[in-house]
Amino acid sequence: MLTVGGMVLVTYLLFLGQVGVHNCIHGSMFPRNPTWNRWFGEFVCSLCLMCYGGWRAAHVLHHRYTNTDMDPHCVDRPFLAYMLSHTWRIARKFWSWKALGLSLLPPLALCGIVIGARWQWAQDWLGLRWILLFWFIPVVLVHFIMAHFNWVTHVGLPTGSGRDTRNLTAGLWPWINRLSFNFYLHAEHHREPLVAIPKMPAGPPMKDPAGKAKANEMP
Repeated sequence: MLTVGGMVLVTYLLFLGQVGVHNCIHGSMFPRNPTWNRWFGEFVCSLCLMCYGGWRAAHVLHHRYTNTDMDPHCVDRPFLAYMLSHTWRIARKFWSWKALGLSLLPPLALCGIVIGARWQWAQDWLGLRWILLFWFIPVVLVHFIMAHFNWVTHVGLPTGSGRDTRNLTAGLWPWINRLSFNFYLHAEHHREPLVAIPKMPAGPPMKDPAGKAKANEMP
């Protein structure tokens, strides 16, 4: 039970880290401090086996070309196929393998130290078990959570005029929004992308003509 609870907690913390990475991409995690935004984004992406620069490049295009063929996150296939291929498609097109290698070096080196230390203390595969349960599996789950996020906030929607993304506010979503700092208020985010934490909308999203122009703003 403690093992499962620990895995859930680590997965949640890594997910919150990805929310932070998203805000770093927009420059809103540390306003007026692009260096801190980049460092934090690279640190969290390193823990999650990702390349920050590649994610940023893909996300800039996502805001510019939402739900079109030029959108890297475009929902263009069935749910399962999208979930299984999302990270790989982003990585293949946008991640610099050199940058990714440098990003992965610190966590992989730490993994080697943990495994070596536990082995030296005659605890056999305990270090590897810790890494799998409390790091690698949560990282994989976070990749799927982010793919699911892109799916549910865009699936079935046309492009343009504020109809290209949605807020999720019914059922359990208000609680999920509280736990994720309103991450799933995605229409509001596309309206005001430079705001770190969107507010609950008072009505239908993006009615104003300026909304679409603001949706293209990036730091």
